[in-house]
This record gives sequence, C-alpha cells and structure tokens, in this order.
Amino acid sequence: MCQSTIDPPRRRAVAGIVVGAGENKRFGTSYLDQEPSMNSRHLRVVVLGAIGVGLALSQQACANDAAAPAAAAPSQTSPGQAAGASVTPEATADSGDSGGSDQADGSGGSTGKTSTVPGCLNNDVTLDVTFQPQAVVGHHRLGLVTVTNSSDHTCKVRGHFAIALINPADEDTGVPLEMVDQPGEAITVKLKPRTSAFAGIKWTVCDKGDSACHVGNSLRYNLQSSGNGKTAELEGFPAGEKNAITMTSLQIGTLQPIRTGVVAW
Repeated sequence: MCQSTIDPPRRRAVAGIVVGAGENKRFGTSYLDQEPSMNSRHLRVVVLGAIGVGLALSQQACANDAAAPAAAAPSQTSPGQAAGASVTPEATADSGDSGGSDQADGSGGSTGKTSTVPGCLNNDVTLDVTFQPQAVVGHHRLGLVTVTNSSDHTCKVRGHFAIALINPADEDTGVPLEMVDQPGEAITVKLKPRTSAFAGIKWTVCDKGDSACHVGNSLRYNLQSSGNGKTAELEGFPAGEKNAITMTSLQIGTLQPIRTGVVAW
C-alpha cells in the first residue's frame, strides 16, 4: 500500500529568497506561518501547487501498480517442443505377424482375404507314392502320396490330382479313376518350399491275363488340367523291369496338410 512521504507544508523553511517587505524584509529564512506578504503569498501558492502535483503523481503510480495483472506462469513443454503447440499422440503400429511352422497350413474356409498364392504346377513339386503293406485287404491296396514343394516359392494345392498307370512303352494304360472325399472334403493347402501335403490312393489288383486288368511299371501324376504330367517316385512297389503293377480301378483321395488318417479308408 503506497503512502505519501511529502510532509505538510506548514513551518517549512525557505532559504535564500526575499519573503517580506518593510521592516520584515530580509534576505534569509522566513516561515510560512508569519503574516504573508504579496510575494510570500504567491510563493506559497506555487509551492503548494508543486506539492499537490507530486501527491497526484505518487497516487497514480500506486494505482497503476495495483491494477497491473500478475504475469502468467510459463507453460511447461517438452524439450524441442514449441510453447503453445498441441501434442498429437503417436500412432501405434499393431504387428499381426505371428510367424509359421514348416508344416503346410490348410484353410478350410473363407478368411475374407483374397489369396495371392499361386497354384502348384507339375514343375513346382515332386510326388512320391509309398506302398502300404499293412493296409492290404483282399485285392485292395493302398499307397501314401506325398506332394512336396521343390520350388523356391510358396504355392497351393487343393482337392484331387490325377495319377495314371504307365506301361513300358510310356503309354497311359487307361485305368478308370474315381475321385473320393477321403479322408475328408477338399481343402486348400499352402505349401512353403520343402513342405508337403498328403493323400491316399486305393486300387484293386488283378491277374495279368484278365481282359479288364491294366498292367504297367510306373505311375505318372498331373496337378494341371493339361499336359502329360511327370513320373512319380515309387517306394515298396515291384521293380520297373518286372512290369508287375496291376489295376482294375483306382481311387484318389483328397490332399491334406498332415498325413494322419490319409490311408485309413
């Protein structure tokens, strides 16, 4: 709170001025409470006016100090951030890649995404047929088919494939084929390089002398809708030179991502 430091004007000494006339006239000090002359009265007015102006200026300065608003505290900002700039949270990337195993993965239904994986062609795979002696029942024989991706890219297979019995003259013997949903319905199997899909085949053996019997020494497979296909690798079958593979009919099961159950039919 401001207080004036200017004393009241009474009895203030004024030195070195002429303050009176007649016998009171002297060069020295005069007090303002003495009987004023015309000159002293004029001087008193001037002095009081100066004092009044000083009081007015002092009071105005106090009023200005009281009215001045408090300075706003500076806002806290992070290093490198301009004061007053808005901060937008960074986006969080969401990583959905869970990786995968070496086993071929099958898809039995729609995922809502359009697949860009190409179908496997004959030159993308190798096909092995392994005879299953434990599954021999009467004239029926079973073989385990393993389709392995031998390429350097992922491809897919689905459902059935063609197999033909070939004679020593490299001719298709024309065994009747039947595509069966065994051990289950067709599904899409994506094959990464060096992974496999599996299926079973079942055929009926016969006597070479029977007119309905087809005789050959190798099997040829085809994953495509055209072309002659490629020769399969055989395991557990009679040697090729014996020309001893006989069939009256052949059933081909569906390709599956695992081998479990593919020859249990």
